[in-house]
Amino acid sequence: MSGCNRFGPELDAYLDGELDAETREGFEAHLPACASCSLALEKRASLDHAIALLPRVEPSPQFEARFWARMARAEEPAGWRARWFALPRLGWVAAGAALVAGLALLLSLRDPSLSAQDWAIVADAEGFELLLEADPELLAALDVLEAWSGSEEI
Repeated sequence: MSGCNRFGPELDAYLDGELDAETREGFEAHLPACASCSLALEKRASLDHAIALLPRVEPSPQFEARFWARMARAEEPAGWRARWFALPRLGWVAAGAALVAGLALLLSLRDPSLSAQDWAIVADAEGFELLLEADPELLAALDVLEAWSGSEEI
């Protein structure tokens, strides 16, 4: 119906027999002179015919009961989980920032007198409980002894 818009909205009503007598007669008089409306009417009629050939689907006997049960659940107030996860994104961002700040504070509170190398020795050592309060100078001396014992010169 690219060329004529005069009866566009009435095509479906005409096919369904819903037009009043005057509008129906005017549409039927218009059809022979308008190829666009005739083609659109033919396409919609073939679509109606194809739809009529489809098998009818019958819902199960429990369909209506399940439908109304779902509607009732949808109207219930949300549980605590739904309320928790419905927090605004800004709240989640703030919680994440607080977690990062807490971790940074925790890392800054560790003993600054130990170097990263000393912490690696402590972390890799067996008997971690014994080395937790070890003297940093002793750890540095152990590191030197380990490096020296690994060399081939005595």
